[in-house]
Formats: sequence, structure tokens, C-alpha cells
Amino acid sequence: MATASGTVLSGGQQVLNFAGLAIGTIVSSGGQLIVSSGTANNTILRGGTESALSGAFISGGDDQQRRPAGPAGAIANAVTILSGGQAVLSAQGVTSNAIVSSGGLEIVTSGAAFATVIASGGLEIVGSGGNTYATIISGGTLELASGAGAISGITFSGGGTLKIDSGAFVTTPVSAFVTGDTIDFAGVAFDSTGNAFISSGNVLVVVENGNFYQVQLDTSASYVNRAPVLAADGSGGTAVTLVVSSATS
Repeated sequence: MATASGTVLSGGQQVLNFAGLAIGTIVSSGGQLIVSSGTANNTILRGGTESALSGAFISGGDDQQRRPAGPAGAIANAVTILSGGQAVLSAQGVTSNAIVSSGGLEIVTSGAAFATVIASGGLEIVGSGGNTYATIISGGTLELASGAGAISGITFSGGGTLKIDSGAFVTTPVSAFVTGDTIDFAGVAFDSTGNAFISSGNVLVVVENGNFYQVQLDTSASYVNRAPVLAADGSGGTAVTLVVSSATS
């Protein structure tokens, strides 16, 4: 098994094939790490790109039960996506416990992202055919495109934005939605006569242009003295936030 430790990629390319192992790789601007059927541990993306191909697996922990039996067992562990860095998941590519920091980007085109933490300034985009599981929005933005899947809950933790593009639907519960968080219906044109409310069972209901849109909030949360308000998101869509209110739900 070939092993590379402490590699710095700046403008170059490292390809991990069967039984290849890279430890502590730093992928800088112009560099590219391709995980095909090898293993990458503790990767740091600092302006560079990591591509997880079919069957690749990016993990931030030691939970062996989460590792799928992909082709040749391709694995990349503990990825941290810094400013300018980018992780791209293609068919069957998987990340687990990735951290997307300010300026970092994780793109899930047709793979899956498990337990990603999106920090302030970070962005995760889930495209059609991609899935995100148990995502934590911690100041950053989770964007769901049409055809994207969100599974096992979305949790706010310290601000951030859940952006729902035109044609996208959120079918998983959204937890810890509080004042300071934003749910952006990017595909819904803002209507100054529209309204929003939290119905029985903690369902967020948005009424815009005569149409209804719903997001299931955490059923155990209390929204007493809190009310959703609508505003233009600055890009043609509708942003929903919470304000203190005397109304009860």
C-alpha cells in the first residue's frame, strides 16, 4: 500500500486508487485531491478541491458502522473545508461529519452528506439526486435545489439560513428554529400582502401569491410569544424569520 503523509497540494493533483493512503493532506488553491478507491485521513481544503467519486466516503469520526461498502472501500476521513476550499460529491460519494467553514463549499450532486456542520459563512448545496442527512446549520447556509433530499432532520444552532430553491421541498423536521434564524423560500416571489403562521402541530405555513408552503418544525418546541414574519430576501424570494409577539401558537 502506497502512503503519503503531510502532502501539500498547490496547483498539483493527487489521486488515491486502490489501497492508497494519504494522511494530513492540505489541498491549497489550484490543488486537487481525487478519492477514487483509496483512503484520505484528516484532509484540509484550503482553496483546493476534493472530489469523492463513486463509493468514496468522507468521515469525520471513528464510527465504523457508517462506512458503506463502496467500490474498493474508498474512504476520506475528517475533511475540513476552509475558505476557498470545495468538496464535491458525485454518484455514491459520501461525507460524514464534515465541517464547512467560512468561505468553504460542499456540493452534493448525487451523493450523500451525513451530519455536516455548516459554520458561519459556509455553504452546502444539495442538488437534484443528492441527499443531506442530520445537517446542522451553525451560522452558514444549507441550500436545497429542486429534487434534493433532506433526511433525518435539519437543526439550527446559532443562526444561519435554510434556503429552499424553486421546486424544492423540505419533508424532514426543522429543529431549533428561533429568532435570528432564516428560512428562505428562494423560489417564492415576495408578496407584501402575504402572511405566515405556525399552525397546530408546529407546522410553519407561508401564504404568498395565493399559494401555501409548509415546513414541519420540531413538534416538541414551544412557539408561544413568537410569530413568523415575511420579508423580501433580496434575490426575488421570501425570507421567513421569527419575532417576539404577544400571539400564542
